[in-house]
Amino acid sequence: MEETFVPFQGIKNDLKGRLLCYRQDWTSGFTAGI
Repeated sequence: MEETFVPFQGIKNDLKGRLLCYRQDWTSGFTAGI
């Protein structure tokens, strides 16, 4: 069970990091558009 739990933790961290990057892209895109 632990072997399957570790990858899921990594995926969760990866998604969290991607969301932060997307948020920066969105904000920079909006400011550039305005």
